[in-house]
Parts: sequence; C-alpha cells; structure tokens
Amino acid sequence: MEYYNSIYYTFSTIAQVLAGFIALSGVFILFKIQDLRKIQLIRAQQFYNYMSGSGLPESSFHGCPSIAADLKTLRLAESTSGMLEEINYILNDDNVKKIHQYKSLQNWKSNIEKIESVRTTVKVLTIISIILGVLTIIYSLIVLSLAPMISNSNSMIIKNIGITTATLSMIIMVCSIIMSFKETRVVKKKTK
Repeated sequence: MEYYNSIYYTFSTIAQVLAGFIALSGVFILFKIQDLRKIQLIRAQQFYNYMSGSGLPESSFHGCPSIAADLKTLRLAESTSGMLEEINYILNDDNVKKIHQYKSLQNWKSNIEKIESVRTTVKVLTIISIILGVLTIIYSLIVLSLAPMISNSNSMIIKNIGITTATLSMIIMVCSIIMSFKETRVVKKKTK
C-alpha cells in the first residue's frame, strides 16, 4: 500500500504540475514569438525606408515577387512571409549593389535573419518541450492506472523515468523562455 501511495502521489503531481507549466509557459512563449515578429516587421520597414533614401527610384523594384510591387507597399507590409526573399531580391539587383549604402543594407538583412532564426529556434524548442510534456503526462496517467499492479522493485525505475522526462520537458521550455526573453531585449535595444 505504501508503494501504491508513493506512485500515486508522484505521478498525479507530475501530471498536474506539467500540465500547468506547459499552459503558462506556452502563453508566454506565444507572446514572445509575436513580439519578435513585430520587431522583425519594424526592422524590415526600416530597411525599406533606408532603401527608399538610397536615391534609386522605387520603380526599379517593380519585379519583387513575394510581398508587393514597390517599396511603398513593402513598407506597409504586415506579414513576415516572403520578407527575406524580398530583401534578397532587392540586394541582388545590380543597381542596388552599386549604391554606397549597400553594406548597411546587408547589415539590416543580417539583423532580420537573426530575428527569424531566433523565432524559429524558440518555436522548435517549444514544440519539443510540449510534445515531451504531453508524452510524460500520458505516461503518468498510464502508470497511475497500473499503480496497484506495479511491484516494489519496478517503482523506482518507473518513478525515475517519469521525473526525468518531466524535468527534461521543463528545462527545454525554460531554455526557450530565456532565449526568447534575452533575444527580444537585445533586438529591442538595437531597434531603438
């Protein structure tokens, strides 16, 4: 009976704590990803504003395929999809390569790429953490249903597996949160 109680309390606690942690941290991460997306849009709009001041006529960029037909529309874009393709397209133009601001434009591009890389990494870490957390919760529920049948000798191994996977899920999510928080602060400072 003592082992049954030990397993029951351990795994019911793991399932509850992990479910709450995933929910709260998931909401936090979602806001941070949106924040990084907004910063990326601001950086891209600054790139386009800087490009507009380069002296090249906006009609030079009528062939931009993904977002819009000219810099005015690109400046008003509210989506990050296709943005890096647009920037690469603009920077590969022979007229743009000749302007004296070309190196600065390359720096703008690398800043936008870094933000995209951080967004992608945070998303991947969050998804891995959530999947691992959900699997741990399912594992906990299965162990809870089999708790009366688990013998004394198996209980430590089963507990260690549950505790290890729960801890790993939480560590990955915390790394994702720290990365998103740190990068958001760094990028915001550069934007100001």
